[in-house]
This record gives sequence, structure tokens and C-alpha cells, in this order.
Amino acid sequence: MLKALGIENQVISMTTDTAANMKNGVIVHMAPQIQWLGCGCHKTELTVQKFVNTPGLKETLKRFTKVAGHLHKSALSLGAFFEAQKSCR
Repeated sequence: MLKALGIENQVISMTTDTAANMKNGVIVHMAPQIQWLGCGCHKTELTVQKFVNTPGLKETLKRFTKVAGHLHKSALSLGAFFEAQKSCR
């Protein structure tokens, strides 16, 4: 594709996802001066997904979300929650 666009000598690096086949494709099939860079956003997304899929974490987050939703809708419960927080200090 770079040859078809006439830019094969102008590209100095390519950024792709971090899949081994993408890295291999750039390193093996491109000109030696083209450097492969793994996408930082993709690496971050994979790290977050791995963290969120930790056993028990999804269920814990679901429960916290449910409690937060309830406190947001109920002024009485929110007041009791704040009082309970004060007594724990």
C-alpha cells in the first residue's frame, strides 16, 4: 500500500495494535528503516480490561454502582449514609 501511494521512502515508523502478527508484518515486510511502534492507547485498554476482569471485581463494581444509584435517588438514605460516615471517623 505504501508503494501504491508512493510514500514507501517517506514513512519512518508505523503504529499498530500490539498483536504479534501486526508487529511481524511491519518488521518483516516493510523496509528496514521503518520502525514499528505499539499503540499506547491499545496497551492501556488491554491493561484496563485485564484489571476489570479480575475475579470478583466486576461483581463488586456492580454492587457499588447499585448503592450509588440508590443514594443518588434517596435523600433519606443519603443523609443516613453521611451520618454513618461521620461516626466512623
